Amino acid sequence: MSMRRLIGLLLIALTISGCGPQPQQKPQVSSGEPQKTAMTDDCTAMPVRHFDNEQQAVRLARKTKGVYDAVAVQIDDKLNVGLDVRNFSRLRLKPIRKETFDRLEQAFPDVELHVTTDRKVVNELKKMSEKPWQNEKKAACAEKRRLDELEQMMKG
Repeated sequence: MSMRRLIGLLLIALTISGCGPQPQQKPQVSSGEPQKTAMTDDCTAMPVRHFDNEQQAVRLARKTKGVYDAVAVQIDDKLNVGLDVRNFSRLRLKPIRKETFDRLEQAFPDVELHVTTDRKVVNELKKMSEKPWQNEKKAACAEKRRLDELEQMMKG
C-alpha cells in the first residue's frame, strides 16, 4: 500500500469518526421560552429595595484590603454584593470574598447574603443599582427576578 493511500484512508477515518455524536456533550434543550421556576414566579407582595443597607454594605466592603470598589443591591431580604478587585489583589479573590462576607454577615444577620468578584456579575449589579427603583409592582417584580438570576450566576 502506498503512503498516499494510507494517509488518505487515515484522513477519511478521522473525518468520519469526528462527525459522530460525542458522549461528553450534553443534549441541548431548545425551547421558545425560558424555564420558569417556583422562585421566579413568587412575587405576590410588592418587593422593597433597601437603599440604606446597600450604602452601608458598600462602605463595609470597601474596608476589605484589596477591594477597589464595591456595589450592593438589596431587594427584600436578599443582599447581593459585588467586589471590584484589581491587579495583584486578584490573586487573593477567595480570602477577599470570605473576609467581606464575614464582615457583612455580622452587620446584616437577617438577610440572605451573596458576595461575588465575577466581573460580569459585578457590572450587572452596578447597572441594577444605578437604575431608578420602580414603585410599580410589575417592574419591581421584574427587577427582583433579575436579581434572582444574578444570584444563580453567582452560585455557578
